[in-house]
Amino acid sequence: MIARAPLSAVLFGAAAVATAVAQTGSPDVPGLAARADSLFSAGERSAASRLYRTVVAADPENSHAVYRLAELSGRPAEALALYQRYVALEPEDPWGYLAAGGLLVRLGRYSEALRWYREAARLAPAVRDVVVGQARLFAAWGRTDEAISRYRSWLAGHPEDAEAWRELGGQEFKAGRPKAAVRVLERSLALEPNARAAARLAVARRAAAPTIQPALGGSRDSDGNVMSRAGLRADLAAGEALRLGLTVEGAALADGLDVARAQSAALTARWRPRANVSVESMAGVQHASTSAGALGGGETPIADLKVRVRAPGSRLQWDLRGRHDALVLSPVLIANWVRRSEAGVALALPAGPLLLKGTGRLGELRSGRSTNRRSLWAGGLSVPLGGTLELSGQFQQLSYAQSTTLGYFAPRLAQVLEAGSYAEWEPGPRWAVALDLGAGIQRAARQGEPLGSWRSAFRLWALVSQALSPGRTLVLEVEAYDAPLATAAAATSEAWRWGSASLSLRWAL
Repeated sequence: MIARAPLSAVLFGAAAVATAVAQTGSPDVPGLAARADSLFSAGERSAASRLYRTVVAADPENSHAVYRLAELSGRPAEALALYQRYVALEPEDPWGYLAAGGLLVRLGRYSEALRWYREAARLAPAVRDVVVGQARLFAAWGRTDEAISRYRSWLAGHPEDAEAWRELGGQEFKAGRPKAAVRVLERSLALEPNARAAARLAVARRAAAPTIQPALGGSRDSDGNVMSRAGLRADLAAGEALRLGLTVEGAALADGLDVARAQSAALTARWRPRANVSVESMAGVQHASTSAGALGGGETPIADLKVRVRAPGSRLQWDLRGRHDALVLSPVLIANWVRRSEAGVALALPAGPLLLKGTGRLGELRSGRSTNRRSLWAGGLSVPLGGTLELSGQFQQLSYAQSTTLGYFAPRLAQVLEAGSYAEWEPGPRWAVALDLGAGIQRAARQGEPLGSWRSAFRLWALVSQALSPGRTLVLEVEAYDAPLATAAAATSEAWRWGSASLSLRWAL
């Protein structure tokens, strides 16, 4: 606990200034500086700041007073100017550069902060505050791989630094390497007990453990198609940044006239070669059949590849995706054995506080000798409102090359204009909620016909999770759409509405 100076000491300091000025016409700079240092050490920040200002006014080149005044300033712009002034007075002192860099980090001005840290590193390359300070800068900036490199560089020569091990563990986990995070956090705790590091270690161990995830769900649409499904996913760590798994799923569909069944089994892989790059893949086989028997169904290979890249230290992001599977949304689609092949790209580009978004997908739907090509384009923007709350607006357009009677709606053109919002929050210590809402207007044109009138459009996605115990999480997911181009698969009619719900349990073994 910092001892506070008595009021008499503060009054004495103010009186000393007045007395010195009255007697000599100028303040006693060394004496005032010494009294300011005493007040600073005692925690009397306001009184110390006033004395330091008097010292700097009388002696503008008093670098010590300039530095202390910068530390005490509650105004970031003034503090930065004072640190710059200190550096001009003491250009060979790395601490001035470090102080300015640390302030810029707190202000979120990371590229400027890096220039100051580099100057400090030029003067004192082996000092802890310089090396670890740069690691913290990159961590705050979102340049996780560079932060990890800096921490490892420091720890190679200073393996006794428990705090640096703890911070490295957090960055390893953020980079998608929980097994590495476990090793690092265990080492930090061996050096120094720490409750926060122990909690992080428990989370990292669960993330690195093998998992199983049984799931049950179902869906219903406005055309009378009802689906129930059950599945099981399992995966395990096969390397520092690689998880391999298996997923199996079975579904039953009915439309009042026909009954269909579908089963699939696939191998999965998730890989994080770098903190800002993730790759997810799936390959397997899918079988489907209907009560009509010979009319349709069969086996088809299924594959899915998603690649996400985010520019380090930026909101710039692009996603690539390609997939091939059979559409199992209704017995009619299975009877006609409609298969989808599609590739797409999505881009998010920061523009000041806004995020500009664009999406493009090209694909085709096949059934026997029939092939129907389609394309989807979308553009919009989002505005972050702090935390995990975001507002957005977008326009989407879908088009098919030709009409079809195979069980899906293939408009010449369909358009949706909507506003949306996304939010995440934790209503309790064991609960987490994510919500994505969109509402707007839509219109469509059948093949050879003009666009129809606008009507309402709506979409909803919600996820609620509850931690039952460490390593066991129950997840409820709900989706609903009212739009002919709302899903990545295919709507079965023009006025199509669809809803689904699933319940799963993620169990870390």
